[in-house]
Amino acid sequence: MELARRYLLHAWTVWALACVVIMFARSGEQTIPYHLGWAAFALAFGLGTWSRWQLVTALTWYTVATGVAIERSWMLGVIGWDETTEIPLMFLLAMLMVWHVRRRQTALAIVTRLAAIDSLTGLANPSTFNTALESALQDESSPNTTVLFIDLDDFKGVNDVFGHRAGDDLLREVGARLRRATRPEDLCARLGGDEFAVMLRGSGSGAADAAEDIAQRIVAAIAAAVHIRGRVVHIGASVGVATATDETDLETLIHFADVAMYAAKANGKSRIQIFEPGLLEGDFSQLAFERELMAAADNDELVVHYQPVLSLPDGRCTAVEALVRWRHPERGLLYPDAFIQTAERIGAIGPIGTYVLRQACADAADWRNAHPEAPLAVHVNISALQLDDDEFIDIVTRALAEFTLTPDLLVLEITETVVISSPVVIDRLNTLAAHGVTIAIDDFGTGYSALTTLRSLPATIVKIDKSFVTGITDNPQDRAVIEAVVKMATQMGMQTIAEGVERLDQRTFLETIGANAVQGYLYLRPTTAEEFGAWLGPQLAGPSTTRHPVDAVLAAPPRHMARSQ
Repeated sequence: MELARRYLLHAWTVWALACVVIMFARSGEQTIPYHLGWAAFALAFGLGTWSRWQLVTALTWYTVATGVAIERSWMLGVIGWDETTEIPLMFLLAMLMVWHVRRRQTALAIVTRLAAIDSLTGLANPSTFNTALESALQDESSPNTTVLFIDLDDFKGVNDVFGHRAGDDLLREVGARLRRATRPEDLCARLGGDEFAVMLRGSGSGAADAAEDIAQRIVAAIAAAVHIRGRVVHIGASVGVATATDETDLETLIHFADVAMYAAKANGKSRIQIFEPGLLEGDFSQLAFERELMAAADNDELVVHYQPVLSLPDGRCTAVEALVRWRHPERGLLYPDAFIQTAERIGAIGPIGTYVLRQACADAADWRNAHPEAPLAVHVNISALQLDDDEFIDIVTRALAEFTLTPDLLVLEITETVVISSPVVIDRLNTLAAHGVTIAIDDFGTGYSALTTLRSLPATIVKIDKSFVTGITDNPQDRAVIEAVVKMATQMGMQTIAEGVERLDQRTFLETIGANAVQGYLYLRPTTAEEFGAWLGPQLAGPSTTRHPVDAVLAAPPRHMARSQ
């Protein structure tokens, strides 16, 4: 097609030039200004767009106009066209054409630019980035082309808490900071979502040092506080760096940068990882698993199951614990111990925890609306990394406000090790308690905190770990521990909940020593919100000390406590 177009243009050019020569020879009645005017018109119209097609078209018009003038020269006298009007008219026509062509050029440039950039950030889009990278790799005068892959840490939390408009504002700010952190000759692009890339032109022997320096500047720039709609937001960035060699093609270089980026994320937030061949020798299935986990919340693969908490001695359901599950597209339903530690290591715990918190508040609000006479408190497990987040308090208060849930109906469960992880944690727990949120110590007895630590906390609930409950009927030490914990909590004005209750004799013992509530398979295994709702209605109508019939049809996998959501 292109070859045919080229031949047609050559033929038209020859024909137009021949016609111009013939008409010029025959136009004795025309003046020199006439020909100069048409020449100016042709140059303005044709060269104004640097288009050979336009130039040939203008020459064709000149030929036709001259032919008409030769055959109808008397019309010139009728309209008063003489040498004094010929020149200004022709140049006026030329200037009008220049104005028209320039407007067309501007519009074409705008359309071309919009097709090459990301409309939100103004950075290059993936197509433009790949084209430029391919060209740089083929340019022998620019060796050592380097690619930086950048993935934002905790971006989904901003979307969840502040909304998508705030998320868009944040992406625009990230785009602006990328430009400021890179050099004029570098190309910044947004690949989609919260993923960005930068192509660094070759810098000879200093390419590696320059790339690492720019990557450090990018991490520092993105880590700085961002003011979004009157609020302060903190995010991070994980950066993977890969430099091309003579044998590296486009697909390989992008793959190397991607592998390095996920390796950086696996080592924690706001990290940089330079690609090295050893990364390819790692466990590819683990890398894929981590990548899938990072996207689990965005892909709606997380589900929340619930297990009731029943008061003693009446057996009335007063609360419910939210436990996260991951419905993996290939591995099926995964329990927290299969992915929570990995989520904390790679920085995915923030989005996962926010999802669980919001879903639990939404479901609790639904149950409150269905049973206003007996609202349930909802327990949500919290990770130490979530409490380290400056935005966590805002995340909690916004979730409560969005679902119109009163703070006293939210119980945040933390472990003993979380409590002593940082002094900042205690301050944030005190702030949450001041808002009316209930704080519970989960898995009590398995950590190594002193009892004096409990005195400094705003916790009002102690949950006794399942490992002690299991042995209360045949292990004197376990019975002694539970009795001591219940007595201590009572004297400190705290409530006690025993986890892992599976038999009636366990329940009877706990009731005898004064435990306030129990939770376990004796009543209901963790199940979906819908199945829990079906169990809840009859239970509120008449509390029972045994499991409901609906529990008999539920699957019975080993129970895994969600220590971090």
